Amino acid sequence: MSKTIVILVTLLAFACAANVCKQGNIVNMPGNSKPYYFPSSWNENHTAPELQKHQSCSWTVTVPQGYYAKLIIDGKTQDTDSSFQTIDAAGNLIQSRHEKKEPYYFPPAKFTIAVTNGANPATLGFKIVWTPCRFLCLFMCLSIFI
Repeated sequence: MSKTIVILVTLLAFACAANVCKQGNIVNMPGNSKPYYFPSSWNENHTAPELQKHQSCSWTVTVPQGYYAKLIIDGKTQDTDSSFQTIDAAGNLIQSRHEKKEPYYFPPAKFTIAVTNGANPATLGFKIVWTPCRFLCLFMCLSIFI
């Protein structure tokens, strides 16, 4: 009986813990054409889960030729030392403290998502979907050079 209680308490502690992330994550398009979620237990129908404080995280997302990627971020930081950043292949930077699931679109070949979290916990969840390009990719690629 006591062994069962210890196991349940341990599992509950892990389930309630805030998410931890790391720098240098590489995200490639899955072979099964399914979206990539962070954390893997989140989806856009839920509120963003808590991210532990004092973290810096980054994901470099590859976008194959012939595809574009759609990124949806849900999250909010709690202090001025924290932010979300997206950086496209040309080096254009968007920095924010509150994301409301508004989509970002990226052409090939890559983009980066970076999160810096200060002394207060933040919330973060994101989804990436890769879609075959047609006219949109041509327009997006040409607009980089204009």
